[in-house]
Amino acid sequence: MLFGGSAQAARETISGTLIGAELAAGLAERERATPVTLIASGRLQRLYRIALESLSIPLNVMDAEEAVRRGLAGAAAAIWTN
Repeated sequence: MLFGGSAQAARETISGTLIGAELAAGLAERERATPVTLIASGRLQRLYRIALESLSIPLNVMDAEEAVRRGLAGAAAAIWTN
């Protein structure tokens, strides 16, 4: 696998690299004190939270599955207003 390591180590290295690159690009021009809203679930929520907290970035977390449920319920209520 990657650099002679295990599949798990390769997955973690690639995930960390991609998350780091994404955060570097996405946060490059923002004010440091401005909170970031993280909408994610499960493993990705945990990984992004760790990365953002390690950078001391203020963070609001919303579970992605809950956000979808709320959005669908709101859309349904707007469509079927009886």
